[in-house]
Amino acid sequence: MLTKRLQISLLSTGFIGLFFMMSSCNLGVSHMEFVSLDDAVWDSGHKVVFEIQPKDNETSYDWFIHLRSTQDYPYSNLYLITELSSENKVLRTDTIAYTMANPDGSWRGTPSGSLVEHKILYQSQMPFSGTQTHTLSIRQAMRALGSIEPLQHLEGVSDIGYSIETKANE
Repeated sequence: MLTKRLQISLLSTGFIGLFFMMSSCNLGVSHMEFVSLDDAVWDSGHKVVFEIQPKDNETSYDWFIHLRSTQDYPYSNLYLITELSSENKVLRTDTIAYTMANPDGSWRGTPSGSLVEHKILYQSQMPFSGTQTHTLSIRQAMRALGSIEPLQHLEGVSDIGYSIETKANE
């Protein structure tokens, strides 16, 4: 039987090891943030907005959009409209069409419990344009089959986020 002091020591060592293991997974991450959506529903008029303070405007980064969907997300794809701006100047506006499921119905992202994590490349090797705060806004642009009107309530999206990463060897 382990003594109480040894049990606490082993527990502390385990937490420290877990901390370093989790930290090492994000060695190249410069920025990361998530926003949870109420009841896993994304309304068509709701822009998810992130304020990003550049750490370095000389390094080129890979920019990603992260999406967590429920296992019962009803579509095989997702359309997003993004806008990146700085100092009230729009730097880029994009429409992203992302295939969330394979033809056999399996998810392309990484399942974890009842959620599926999707990591979508937004821009490869893009530096910040200056040292001013950047604003990234993301909104869903899904439509029902045969309709030109956007879906008012897109169900099955629980979180939306972004990450800005350097290459592992930089």
